[in-house]
Amino acid sequence: MKKPEKNFTFPQSASVIKYIRKKYTTEPEFLWKKFPRYAIWRYEKNNKWYGVIMSIPRIKLGLSGDDMIEILDLRIDTNEIPLAIDNKHYFPGWHMNKNHWITIILDGSVALSEIYHRIDNSYQITTNK
Repeated sequence: MKKPEKNFTFPQSASVIKYIRKKYTTEPEFLWKKFPRYAIWRYEKNNKWYGVIMSIPRIKLGLSGDDMIEILDLRIDTNEIPLAIDNKHYFPGWHMNKNHWITIILDGSVALSEIYHRIDNSYQITTNK
């Protein structure tokens, strides 16, 4: 059976999948056959999503170029959104509720330690629902 991280090409994507697997024992769920490079993670006790990883064209985030990038959508405290969004590394949640989610590009421009911290916060927000 193919490992889920093999669906993605960016090294940070594989690191994120491995981090979540180790810390939260959650495997990504591939819900859409049409989009094999979209996966979600959910908190098992309430089925709420705490993360989404996707491969999308850069232009979808308003960036120049039409090459594909890999992104991570995470829940965030509403008060933190204006502080986090810079439209370079952090964006309003792509394809998610922009009042509760942010998008991070997984191209190495954001340190893994910072991404892991944001994953932990997203997970914690989900467990409180």
